[in-house]
Amino acid sequence: MKIKFLGAVAAGAIIGFAAQASATELLINGGFENQSFPGTTSYYNVGPSGSSADYSVPAGFGWTVSNGNVDIISYQSYGPAPTDGGKYGLDLVGYGSTGEISESFYTVKGDTYNVSLNYKSNPGVTNPTAAILVNGVAIGSVTGGTDWQTYTNSFVSTGGKVTFALNETYGYANGGVFLDNVSVTGVAGVPEISTWAMMLAGFASLGLAGYRRSRNISVQSA
Repeated sequence: MKIKFLGAVAAGAIIGFAAQASATELLINGGFENQSFPGTTSYYNVGPSGSSADYSVPAGFGWTVSNGNVDIISYQSYGPAPTDGGKYGLDLVGYGSTGEISESFYTVKGDTYNVSLNYKSNPGVTNPTAAILVNGVAIGSVTGGTDWQTYTNSFVSTGGKVTFALNETYGYANGGVFLDNVSVTGVAGVPEISTWAMMLAGFASLGLAGYRRSRNISVQSA
């Protein structure tokens, strides 16, 4: 009975992993909402620990600031927000003229992944531009204007871990492209074959241990 039960657990785990392969949102906090906001009422300048940024990247931000520093902006000062923009957005330039954010996730080789985001210009600068990168290769770019616009694109993955980045290519005077509602959707990568083998071996070990224990109890009872 115990071996059968553990087999059912293993099968359930496999089904659970397979369910994760359905199309899903792969980015954390593409709306820049899920973090504390201890900065000024208008912006919150963040960057890597030890950088010239006012604050380290806060818990819940989800993104790595991989170049320069960036501003989490409040729409109380920099509104209006785009549709479904929430309370906050992001300026890809904090102090200076550059900035970059990135996230990594696992993908399936040959599958198509859809990218979308809202963008506009910081009102203090004209025609700032930013590149959309996948593993360091640009798949597109945006130039901010006075109104919110929507960028959409897609890419076919070569498989494995992918790094998605947004890089300011032209900004100045502590201002750049405003971003919000950044999204990458597709099929999340599943564990490698070696991971499956380790997991099944673990269940087999538990089953064998349970079987031996039940035999010992039966012998002692006799």
